[in-house]
Amino acid sequence: MSNMREDSKKEWQSAATIEHFKVGCLQRIADAVEQMAVSYDTIIRDRDRFERWYKEERERNKKLWHRNIGLRGAITRLRKKRK
Repeated sequence: MSNMREDSKKEWQSAATIEHFKVGCLQRIADAVEQMAVSYDTIIRDRDRFERWYKEERERNKKLWHRNIGLRGAITRLRKKRK
């Protein structure tokens, strides 16, 4: 079978090899589609991972922002208490 793949890459001349040429071409197309499917799955996994990281970082930044606001309020209260 892999011989037909290689034959389909070469120049074909006779009618007897046309069928081999067609089969080899179809096998090469199938291989390419499988490779694209693997790449697509990798892209989807990467997208999901980056989206998860983005959401986690947004939540972390939100918590830090609220903590910062709380600490500013505590500093303000301490300053007023000191006067």
